[in-house]
Amino acid sequence: MSFLSMWLELIGFSHGDTAVYMTMFSVATSLGGLLGGKMGDALARRYPNAGRIVLSQISAGSAVPLAGILLLGLPDDPSTGLAHGLVLFVMGLIISWNAAATNSPIFAEIVPVKSRTSIYALDRSFESILASFAPPAAGFLSQHLYGFRLADGGAGKATAERDRENAASLAKALYTAIAIPMTVCALIYSLLYRTYPRDRERARMQSLIGSELQHMELLEEGGDGDEQFELFETEADDSDVGTKKLLANRES
Repeated sequence: MSFLSMWLELIGFSHGDTAVYMTMFSVATSLGGLLGGKMGDALARRYPNAGRIVLSQISAGSAVPLAGILLLGLPDDPSTGLAHGLVLFVMGLIISWNAAATNSPIFAEIVPVKSRTSIYALDRSFESILASFAPPAAGFLSQHLYGFRLADGGAGKATAERDRENAASLAKALYTAIAIPMTVCALIYSLLYRTYPRDRERARMQSLIGSELQHMELLEEGGDGDEQFELFETEADDSDVGTKKLLANRES
């Protein structure tokens, strides 16, 4: 989405309008995280093996038609600003469910506590690395595949007609850079239907075994303490008996 603001300005929106739309999109993604987390918890309670996975597939899959409506369906005209803002808000609200609804909760369920921080860090790093390829890919596609070009003599001499052509080229490139990864993402989530229930049960068994072992260790430590206390009491009783015998001998 790095070129989204550029695309809005090429359509004809002012800097101020573009800033408002980008702010709306950012706010929507933040609210989408909260909404996704709540829905993920609700679906996980009702469908423990598939609820979170289905929600992420809906989120990723919805990005394809919503991006198509925004980038290819709506007219390239600043007079349709309300429609652009509405689609941007809905898109941001829906496509941001995955991390809060699925990824983080599943990691919390299946990853051992001692490795959890490393796994979260690896996940964020992996996502950032993959996301870093999106802007170069969109720029390359727009210029070399869809015909984005600057005016002769530099960008300052670009005409309104060329801006519209460049906006169309950039929109196609952005849609390609969104639709293909999101489709692949939704397909990859399908693998979790097979692996997630098995990994979750294994993690539960390991947690149960660990709890039982810890309980047994505590019982053993408690048993040693009781034995030491009983030995101390026995020695004290023997000492009392010896003292009484000594006093009786002296009196006699």
